[in-house]
Amino acid sequence: MAQIRRISCNIWIATLWQCAVAFVLLWLSRVVFMVYDCKLSGADVGYMCRLMWQGIPFDLSAWAYFNALFVVMRFIPAPFVASRGWLLATDVVYIITNSLLLCINIADVAMFPFQGSRMRFAAIKSFFTDSNLGGIFLSYSVEYWWAFAMATAIVLFMIWLYRRVRPAGLPKARTSILTGLMRGGVFIAVAAVVVVCMRGRLSVIGKGLKPADAARGVERLDDMNVVLNTPFNIIHSLKDRPLEVPEYFTEEELAAIRPDYEVVQGDGRDMSRRNVMLIVIESGGQHWIDRLNNARDAAPRGLMPFLDSLASESLVVRYNFTTGRRSNEGLTAILGGFPMFEPFIYMGSPYESNTVDAMPALLRRKGYATKYYCGSNHGSFAIDQMAMMMGMQSVADRETYADDRDFDGVWGIYDHAMARYVASDLSDISAPWMACWFTLSSHAPFRVPEYWRTDGYLSPAGSMERSMEYVDRSLSYFFETARRQPWYDNTLFVITGDHGCRDLHGTVYDTPWLYSSIPMIIYDPSGEIASPGEINDRVMSQVDTGATILGLLGYDEPYVSMGRDILHMSSAELHYAIYKGNNVYHIISPRLVVKWDGIGDIPLAVYDVTVDDSLEHPVDIAYDMDMAVMADSMITYAKAYLQDFTQRLVSDRLHR
Repeated sequence: MAQIRRISCNIWIATLWQCAVAFVLLWLSRVVFMVYDCKLSGADVGYMCRLMWQGIPFDLSAWAYFNALFVVMRFIPAPFVASRGWLLATDVVYIITNSLLLCINIADVAMFPFQGSRMRFAAIKSFFTDSNLGGIFLSYSVEYWWAFAMATAIVLFMIWLYRRVRPAGLPKARTSILTGLMRGGVFIAVAAVVVVCMRGRLSVIGKGLKPADAARGVERLDDMNVVLNTPFNIIHSLKDRPLEVPEYFTEEELAAIRPDYEVVQGDGRDMSRRNVMLIVIESGGQHWIDRLNNARDAAPRGLMPFLDSLASESLVVRYNFTTGRRSNEGLTAILGGFPMFEPFIYMGSPYESNTVDAMPALLRRKGYATKYYCGSNHGSFAIDQMAMMMGMQSVADRETYADDRDFDGVWGIYDHAMARYVASDLSDISAPWMACWFTLSSHAPFRVPEYWRTDGYLSPAGSMERSMEYVDRSLSYFFETARRQPWYDNTLFVITGDHGCRDLHGTVYDTPWLYSSIPMIIYDPSGEIASPGEINDRVMSQVDTGATILGLLGYDEPYVSMGRDILHMSSAELHYAIYKGNNVYHIISPRLVVKWDGIGDIPLAVYDVTVDDSLEHPVDIAYDMDMAVMADSMITYAKAYLQDFTQRLVSDRLHR
């Protein structure tokens, strides 16, 4: 086969071609994101093309940031630019920066389901500070091999296109003076173009392009992620500033809407000295448990028979919802009693050292010992540091476990091994105590040990379903072991999830109503606090977990909480769950889901989940005044909640 010849041209033309190659590949990589992560199968081609077109300013901005050095090196008005050594240096700069540009964008195709939005710098920093970074990266390279293969192919194609031209000298004018003026003028013009591209606007004054600008022209806010690209989002998240307090209401109006939310009082009962065992299941969506599955006409799957049985002997909450899609969001809400709506990440924010009336901290004041268990590596996603900030006296992790024969090779110690460890270790802690165990084996790549209780699995190896079967066996083993401990009968067990399942694309569970549903199982072996039953006339949110546990114990002092004691609240009190995903708030009641952009008074959509849990057919509230009134009330509630929470966070008033 004849070799394809390289085209010789002057350096400026060669540079323009090479810059165009990087930009066009970045722009086209959006198609991969659209196919893999976005529900655009029913969208018309015209709309998809419009999203592609709207993405051009964002792609130009990201391209300019990554290629500024390369362009400057190529257009410097100096003779050495044409030297072989200098051109080789520019080749290296181009390949490194643009490989990074494209690989980041492709990598986020695989990561987007975990984040629910384009990746931000805080998430990258959290990932790269994990002590088992190598193992996690290796696991991801196996799980998402296609993304690595695609990124490699695109980079190699970019390099091949880059080398189709051969820079051959600088343009010259008739005289050396004119040559110098020409080169200097071109350099200034090119630099100005790069600055304008960075800003994403055709002006050098005013505000530059921001991620929020992607909302213009999209039919759904979810589609903002198609318009954006990940390098642009990361660059702009580097400039994350303290949260701005929304001003939906005056102080007087806010106080009238939320008059009794500043402090939560004890109800006069003597406080119980019961132990509290809080178990948070990784990816613990409610639908895994047949007893609690809210999907209409869902057939029993029998994946978690132990939890099914335990739920039938417990007090359960039918409608319990996560606040977001990530573990650090869920654990902060559960332990701290306040939400962490993306893109806000508490640990690493200016507020991480705030004083918070978190449930563990409040129980410590009452003489409780507090401990956090997770078999992960020390510092993994800063969750253990967050637990300490919320009042945990100590942390037990992979390092504490100190036996890597039970290491899963990626995330940490297998759940069955941690089950044994937690049950045994708690016997060495003086009562009363409050403990939290965060499981981890139901996280991709869903590894299940081959040496422990391997018979009878219903699901294939490597599937999320098998990992949930394994977690159920691990929890059963934990209770088998716990029943033999002296503390068992005096312990209140609470089982929930950090977030719903994010890996069931195209199934009935792939809706915000179902994948944000998580279990709330309250089991009391003594029968003194919670008898078997079901709460189904109100919704619960993760932020209500701590207040509800404190209410069960009869906590007898005032404290500040963004959550409510769901079991002892008035039936007349308005209370909703708020979930945020894909840049949209979902305000949830037992009947309605209201999608809201966080800005105006008009909902983006309203759904009646009693007949449409797939959220496919929005209700036309113009013809249903009852639903219009309910939706308006829910948006008012959300506004007051967000304003109150943000004010308290930025002024360090999440404590009494």
